[in-house]
Amino acid sequence: MNMANLVLPSYLCQLLPSEARLQGRPFRGIPVNSASWTELTGEMRQRFPGLATRVLTEHGTLASGFALVVNDEVHTDYTSLRMGSVDEIAIIVSIAGG
Repeated sequence: MNMANLVLPSYLCQLLPSEARLQGRPFRGIPVNSASWTELTGEMRQRFPGLATRVLTEHGTLASGFALVVNDEVHTDYTSLRMGSVDEIAIIVSIAGG
């Protein structure tokens, strides 16, 4: 079973059910059983519907204003992403400016 770690900023953690917040390692890291973006979005919709509603579109892509970072690297083609047990998957706010 795959156990990547989903890392969220603290304000997105507030959208998680309390039991998910308590199991995190660290607090903002949530173990997920997903090996692909499609599996991750399905797991998010099932386990964390409040989070999924905020960060995902109905088509399964990231909502505007968010970015996906895998192991400290920003991914723009996350739909073909494969993830393993040592991967850290972060959903962060995209900030533009100069």
